[in-house]
Amino acid sequence: MPIPVDSQAWQNGSEVERRRHRILEFLESNPDKAFHVREIADEVLDTDWEAAHESTRLKEELDEDEYYERVDNDDLPDSHVPAFSNTIETVRLDHDISKLLDEGQIVQREVDADPLDFPYDWDTVVVFRYAGD
Repeated sequence: MPIPVDSQAWQNGSEVERRRHRILEFLESNPDKAFHVREIADEVLDTDWEAAHESTRLKEELDEDEYYERVDNDDLPDSHVPAFSNTIETVRLDHDISKLLDEGQIVQREVDADPLDFPYDWDTVVVFRYAGD
């Protein structure tokens, strides 16, 4: 059953903050920078891609036994992150970013990946910035 907008339930309700608003607010407050989707996710959602990246770096730096001992002991930077939670949340965020791009509120560029210091062999990445400036 619908709620009448003149009812106490509606009048006392609170506005729901949407991811799109948080994304736009974050990018708007950083007009001189462009961010990868994972960096945006870490800022506006409860993700921790930086910890995941650090664990990936450790996998490359440590020998196999030492790395898997740390895995078994939950002693990696991203041990506190439930499996796939970063990915699921970032996929949802990507949908919101697409809508903001379609609306012209943000812009994207494909850029050299080196300055972002990701632990992957990516040549380029897509970054986003607020379109207002």
